Amino acid sequence: MRFHQLPVGEHFTYQGKRYIKSNQLIAVRQDSGAQQFLPRSAAIEPLATMPETEPAAAVSGSLPARLALEAHHDFYRACLAAITSCGLDDATRTALENRINAAHQHYLNSLKSNL
Repeated sequence: MRFHQLPVGEHFTYQGKRYIKSNQLIAVRQDSGAQQFLPRSAAIEPLATMPETEPAAAVSGSLPARLALEAHHDFYRACLAAITSCGLDDATRTALENRINAAHQHYLNSLKSNL
């Protein structure tokens, strides 16, 4: 599959590394949150973001904390990447990053208090 064929937000591998597509030209590395420009023609391997069958935890109504934390970190990094890629002025970008960082910390604190 080619990079341009993958929907935004989907997970994939490229040159042995895992990424999330954040917009039509940028991907975010899952391990570091670093952004990388990818040509539309880059050959990528999509990753299944949802299993074909529901895991037992999803059926029972509870999500393991590890999975919730991984999903949150993926979302958090994608939000920061989206802000960076928008070309906002420094003051606006900083204000948005501060709000996202505060929401991120609030989520982490909520998760810790419910374990």
